[in-house]
Amino acid sequence: MLYGYEDLQNDWWEEYRRNRLSQFGTLLVYVSVTPSELAAVEFSGFRSLPATSRTLTALSSSDEDLTKDERKQISEAVAVDEAILIRFRVKARAFLDLVAETQSRIHPFRSDQIKDLNNLILEKIEVASAAARGC
Repeated sequence: MLYGYEDLQNDWWEEYRRNRLSQFGTLLVYVSVTPSELAAVEFSGFRSLPATSRTLTALSSSDEDLTKDERKQISEAVAVDEAILIRFRVKARAFLDLVAETQSRIHPFRSDQIKDLNNLILEKIEVASAAARGC
């Protein structure tokens, strides 16, 4: 109020800050999936990654959006042109315990690790965008 903001603006800012602070200790994780894998995610109610025989490549981020280069890098992990980018929030500490290289942002997950990764998902999986080749 000292800066001349209205009550509605102050209330919005307080809610925004409360939501951001409630995400302390979490990471956003981005993964490219095929259309059939996305259908399996949808079938799970957007609560888990699909069982797959391939290694999933995940990119961890503290930002809400990826750069063009990051989008290209993660989309190239899927061997189809119709790759779809999904994201979800995980418990940071447990996620870092699960990955091999904690300093890297790119993390491969073998098919047998997907169950462990699913246990870390805090919120519904979101479709971030179609991750077309060459973005």
